[in-house]
Amino acid sequence: MKQIPKKYFKDVPIEIQREEKPHYVYFILAKEGNLKRVKIGKCDKEEGIMKRFSSLNTSSPIDLKIIGYLKGYEKDWHRYFKEHRIKGEWFDFNKIEHILVRLQLKVPKEILFTFKEQIKAHYSKDENEDIFSELKKINSNVYATTEYQRRIFGERSEWFYLHRASKRFDPNDKDYEYVTEHAYHISKLLNLFCFGTDFCSNVRITEARTIKLDRFNDPIYPREIYYQTSDANRGGTYGISVRSGFILFQAYKNFLRLRKRGVYVNGFETNNRRQEQVTIEKKELLYIIDNLSHDLKKDLGILVYDAEKHEWIDNSKNVN
Repeated sequence: MKQIPKKYFKDVPIEIQREEKPHYVYFILAKEGNLKRVKIGKCDKEEGIMKRFSSLNTSSPIDLKIIGYLKGYEKDWHRYFKEHRIKGEWFDFNKIEHILVRLQLKVPKEILFTFKEQIKAHYSKDENEDIFSELKKINSNVYATTEYQRRIFGERSEWFYLHRASKRFDPNDKDYEYVTEHAYHISKLLNLFCFGTDFCSNVRITEARTIKLDRFNDPIYPREIYYQTSDANRGGTYGISVRSGFILFQAYKNFLRLRKRGVYVNGFETNNRRQEQVTIEKKELLYIIDNLSHDLKKDLGILVYDAEKHEWIDNSKNVN
């Protein structure tokens, strides 16, 4: 699913600005044999990224490659990947590559210029028609970034397909219609799943200021609408993208639809082994429902605790 423009939601506020201003977060790859590490650092100014990279590359015993950079908060990205930290600002590239490849990181113009010149020098003497076409396309920054990223990530790079994909938004797309028309219901569902903000507040539909990852590692891009699920000033994984929300809502609707039809298809229950499994699953479902019901009754005051009897008693007669 593509990004959904803000205009398809009504009265959506932009997320709260943090006290700290966003900066430029860069990703630098160090490859030594099969060991791949990525450094996640920051610069206050965009032009400082190349200075930082040059300094690191000069002092490093192995060649470094800058993957790219984005505007955001370094501590957020350290928090996202904290389980894969090797030391300090260095992280295991192999463990987070599948996420980095989807971030559409910007490449410094100096790196991109050098890369273009290398490609032109490599193919300039070849008279093959396909190569000539490649030389024409490499002048495009988008295409050059595509090829640069592909050489780092391989064929997995989503940048590799970016120049081929249509960026047009189709308002008649059923997915967009479904998400925009059901945004309120999706918010309520996320509250039900305890995705609400701090202090039991409700999920808020808001507009992102900077790029971030949602709770399922789906990138949320600047100016994109998402479901905010905790205080933005705290950083970290604090959102659900409209794509993730859509998937959760679909899964929940399918769950309810199966239960409405009788929980399980009768045809499966003719098999004894399947019958036993169905019985176990039904008991587990009943256990979950009973526990939820018990907790809700306590919250509503239908059940109250009797300290003398040391037990919960029915108080439904006194509840309006």
